[in-house]
Amino acid sequence: MEDPRQPPSPRADGKLTPLLESNQELADEMWRFRHPEKGGKKVTFEKILVWLRNEWDITISISGLHAAYRWLALHRRWQESEAFAQQARSELAKDPKFTDEELDRFAERVLKVEASSRGDVKAYVGIARLQLDRKKSQASGQDLIEIGLKAIMDEIKGNPEAMEHFRAMEAAIRRAKEEG
Repeated sequence: MEDPRQPPSPRADGKLTPLLESNQELADEMWRFRHPEKGGKKVTFEKILVWLRNEWDITISISGLHAAYRWLALHRRWQESEAFAQQARSELAKDPKFTDEELDRFAERVLKVEASSRGDVKAYVGIARLQLDRKKSQASGQDLIEIGLKAIMDEIKGNPEAMEHFRAMEAAIRRAKEEG
């Protein structure tokens, strides 16, 4: 399964989208053709097809070009969402009370809102699954701590000095769990 925190992958059967993904300059130029700056005029798909053939030696159908532009629009929107999420994360990171984990959760929440707003159920569900997996691994991590403590205690039974150190360590771990 693709990582929903990453931009969409290009179609495997497409000629143009993998090139757009790997060549930002080409992607930006193609975007400007159809989304010119204020006062500019859109370039027709037919002219773009001729340009692709002459400049990039790429021959595709008009439907292939439409598919590439659909992918490019989604890719650019995802990049903008990711940039926004990271910018928001950076602003929050200035406050020392937030942990890296909390900042990551916040950035993922921003991406979930973006996925929801554009109706991308697959990305939304994927991010939700990643968050659930993180919660499960944290819970199992806590269980592993308990298992580890029991194993240590079993190993040092009968050694009063080691048990004293163990009790101090165990108390510190329990306090940390209660605070965290």
